[in-house]
Amino acid sequence: MRHGSKQKKFGRVTKQRKALMGSLVSALTERNKIRTTLAKAKALKTIAEKKTGKRTRVIKLAPRASDGAKMAIIEFV
Repeated sequence: MRHGSKQKKFGRVTKQRKALMGSLVSALTERNKIRTTLAKAKALKTIAEKKTGKRTRVIKLAPRASDGAKMAIIEFV
């Protein structure tokens, strides 16, 4: 059971999940705007705001054509 666990797992083990979030944060700080899935954008928002002190915005997009995943753009405001 996941009582008290607020973190999404994304079907990955801990090291892979940390590496994924680290690469997303570095891409966001480099480019100021990235396109990713909605779930990853929401998880990234909390990490990016702690690391840089900047505010972020998540904008929902149309679903991805290949698998129907909900997509979003995350950017610094």
